[in-house]
Amino acid sequence: MTRDAGTDAAFTEFAIASRARLRSTAYLLCGDWDRASDHVQEALIRVYVVWPRLVRHSREITSAREAVVNVFLDASRKCSSREQPLARPPTCRRVKTWHRREGLAARPRRRQVESR
Repeated sequence: MTRDAGTDAAFTEFAIASRARLRSTAYLLCGDWDRASDHVQEALIRVYVVWPRLVRHSREITSAREAVVNVFLDASRKCSSREQPLARPPTCRRVKTWHRREGLAARPRRRQVESR
């Protein structure tokens, strides 16, 4: 599928006009302006792929907002982006100390009862 210059120009105009509103929406979802900008950029890439169909059905801004929400949800499902490695893995003693300090009682293990 080839794109003509008019289609690209229309998308560029839409992206420039709607970027601030989409970024505000993304900020409301994630609470961080930098991540909001990243989410909007990814959403605009997704919108660009289906742009001709969106123009035919007059769903440009609606689909862009949906794309922002979907990008946010996709990012929130990726734990690896939020995980930070520890300098060393916790030992049992360190975990028990943390539980005591946090007021968490160590629950005894329940033995499995064999059914007859």
